[in-house]
Amino acid sequence: YLENNSLDDIINHPERLDNWLLNGGNVTINDFKDKGINEIYEWFHFVNTMPIFVDIGDMLFCHAGINPDRRLNDQTAEDMLWIREKFYNDYQGDKTIIVGHTPVQYLIDTDDIYVPLYIEDRNILMCDTGAFMENIGRLSCINVLDMNEIYSAGDND
Repeated sequence: YLENNSLDDIINHPERLDNWLLNGGNVTINDFKDKGINEIYEWFHFVNTMPIFVDIGDMLFCHAGINPDRRLNDQTAEDMLWIREKFYNDYQGDKTIIVGHTPVQYLIDTDDIYVPLYIEDRNILMCDTGAFMENIGRLSCINVLDMNEIYSAGDND
């Protein structure tokens, strides 16, 4: 797997900070206000030690997706952390790719859907249901073995 350098990526590309803040980074920063410095450090350490992707048989888990023009062994951290349209529009592999990064609300162009989306003809399972989005998002996960969906309880339920 690739070493996770997602936090370093934002530090090395400050132009991405605004995008990160608009896509939930502001929620993360607000959550840190109630944390001590040791807890914040532990969180950053945990995030930076996570792999960029996990490949399990016919499934691959990563943050954003993969570049369909590259073999799996040639993927870059840049693609797996930031790719969007090229992945959603062009990926047609046999392996199911499970991703977050892009809230399903952005792809479907609706404000009332907040469930994982399986794009069957492309083997893409999108799990980002916009938890940071006020009134329309929620935290969700999916058991990929039986496709059982699990959601946070909150104002959106």
